[in-house]
Amino acid sequence: MLEAAGEIFVRIDDHSVNTEATLRVKGYGEPFDRFRVRLPQGAELLSGNPSDYSVSEIADDGPARELGRVVEVEFRKKTTGPVTVRLAARREHEQPQSAMWLELAGFEVLDAARQSGYIGVEVVGDLYVSWDPQLGVQQVEQLPEALGGEKLA
Repeated sequence: MLEAAGEIFVRIDDHSVNTEATLRVKGYGEPFDRFRVRLPQGAELLSGNPSDYSVSEIADDGPARELGRVVEVEFRKKTTGPVTVRLAARREHEQPQSAMWLELAGFEVLDAARQSGYIGVEVVGDLYVSWDPQLGVQQVEQLPEALGGEKLA
């Protein structure tokens, strides 16, 4: 059984949504040496060079692929954690229009019993951010230090 906490930084500009996620995962019970993460819908994983784990995309052309690509994070040896993993993804979007909604959720640790986290959003240009409270998202006054910044929306 896994528990995941994330700090997600999203940068939105006129053409793309760039997302960087720091995920902290820990296990309860049996040690683990891998877990899977669903990326934000329509996003592609950006390559990185982690030294203590590897990340590979799971091939899936079925209907679940429309929910988002899945990657597997694998460690050299089993652990109960906590472990920290950094992932980055990018997706293109059409020229923003007024009242255009973009889903920012993603980086779901599959099979985690409990997940929580923060999303910091930075917009470039004349874009406006609005939250839909029905989706369980609420604006907070204090963010973790890693997400702090003057340019956040």
